[in-house]
Amino acid sequence: MSMEHYSHVLELDSQTKLLERLQLLVSLSSNLVTVSGELGSGKSWLAIRYLEAWVNDKNQSFLICHSSQDDEQRRSTILNQVMSAPVFDPKDSLSTSLNHILNESSCDLIIVVDDAHLLSVHFISELWNLVLIAKKKSIG
Repeated sequence: MSMEHYSHVLELDSQTKLLERLQLLVSLSSNLVTVSGELGSGKSWLAIRYLEAWVNDKNQSFLICHSSQDDEQRRSTILNQVMSAPVFDPKDSLSTSLNHILNESSCDLIIVVDDAHLLSVHFISELWNLVLIAKKKSIG
C-alpha cells in the first residue's frame, strides 16, 4: 500500500521517509524497532500513522503508557485491543495469555508502545519474550 492512498493527510517529505523507513525495517523481519527523539518531535504521530497506513491488516495494539498504570493494566490493554473479548488472567504474562487465547493458532500481531520508558523491566522482558517467540516461529 502506498502513502499516496492516504493523500487526505498532510505529510512532510521527512515524515513520509520516516514512515517508509519504519515499514522497511519491519518488512525485513525486525521484530523490535525502537524510535527515540526529543519531546514533541513526532514519535507518537509516527507510531499512529504507521499503524493507520502500513499495518491495518494485522492485530494491533497501541499502548499509551502512563506512570499510574501497572503491568496488569498494560497487559489488559494490549490483549483487549488485539483480541475480541479475550478471557485471560491479567497476572499471567503476555505470552502465557496469548498461548491460552490462541490455542496454537497463529496471530499476526503488532504492539506499539508510546512512552515505553515508563514500562517496568519485568514488562519489557515480557515484550522481549514475545519477540523471541515470534523469531522462533518465523525460523522454524
